[in-house]
Amino acid sequence: MMPPVAFSQSPQGDLHWETLINERILSYPLRADNLFRLSAYAELKGRYAASYQSLSLNFSALGSLSFYDRSCLLRTSTQRVFSLNQEEANPSLIGFMDEELDRIFEEIPLLGNYEASPEMIQFVDEHLAKKNIEPFDKLFIRHLLVRYGTYDAATQTVEFATQQLDLPKAQPTENMPAHLVKSSNQKLKIRLDNSVMRGYYIDAGGTVFVEDVDRSVKYASGEKYGPNITAFKVFLQHLFVQSVQYVVQKETDRIKALHSNPEVSEEKEAVMVAFEAPRAKAQPKNQVGKQPKPIVKAALAVSAVQQEKSSKAAKPSVAPLYAEDSWIPMMLGILRARKINIGEPKVLQYFINEAYYPEIYKQMTEEEKGLADRFQPR
Repeated sequence: MMPPVAFSQSPQGDLHWETLINERILSYPLRADNLFRLSAYAELKGRYAASYQSLSLNFSALGSLSFYDRSCLLRTSTQRVFSLNQEEANPSLIGFMDEELDRIFEEIPLLGNYEASPEMIQFVDEHLAKKNIEPFDKLFIRHLLVRYGTYDAATQTVEFATQQLDLPKAQPTENMPAHLVKSSNQKLKIRLDNSVMRGYYIDAGGTVFVEDVDRSVKYASGEKYGPNITAFKVFLQHLFVQSVQYVVQKETDRIKALHSNPEVSEEKEAVMVAFEAPRAKAQPKNQVGKQPKPIVKAALAVSAVQQEKSSKAAKPSVAPLYAEDSWIPMMLGILRARKINIGEPKVLQYFINEAYYPEIYKQMTEEEKGLADRFQPR
């Protein structure tokens, strides 16, 4: 199995990453949806090399993208190489890069466009970009809004409510009486408009919100926020716990279907995404982007070198990557990245009575199993 794509967030602190994203990525004439996804992905997984003034994004088996001072270089899994400069005006060259980036993102869980209307996608990306929340939160909310939300062009709003999904319901157990289960099965809603994103606890009548940052940027990095963001993060924890199982399983099924499509090139390989806890990464310097050091000539090139592929009969099947329960490790990874222990009673109640719980239990850590065993003796 090829190595997974691992998301890791940048450390809290100053706004160097925000500056880097706005000066490097957003200066390219690419489609707005690709720029948003690149920006959020860069904040999650980007690596900056001061010696080369380069920002690199690794898409695992799907390829890699490097941003230099005035140009970027995309290498794909099919051994093709695309280069684009910041001032490129040729629509064909820009279009080639957009198509390749879109192909890559459609193969990564949570990063697809799901055939939503261009107007809806543009609205969600534009107004999520300036919200001062963590990058994975942006991508998870984007996924819910774009794939399951409702867009109202007249009122300029997008809404998503948990009632729209067939989410698993927590069931009473010996250690979780019915009144506690009822309180944890909350109805939640997100509403995004031109300036504010609100989260609603429908049954309790509570509301949390996030406004656009007051800085003059196209993308806010989420490395600096106030008390209202903390309240919104608590809301998101409830949303993650209730919806992550459904969302991840549906995404796994979608990508499995994508690779079973005979029209999909045999050269494409599956990518299973693993989410891990935040870890430190190299910080860019204050002078980022101010010392020109061009690395790649501004042109689009498609290499003639193609990797020799064995016949279909000789190729190993990708089916093992998409076993029936292949969504479970990704779901556990997302919960761990959000510092949510699946063994906690308020989380475990959504899983413990399901037929696939024994498989989840096998993949839990000893700490998670310890909490789960106290919830219900095994």
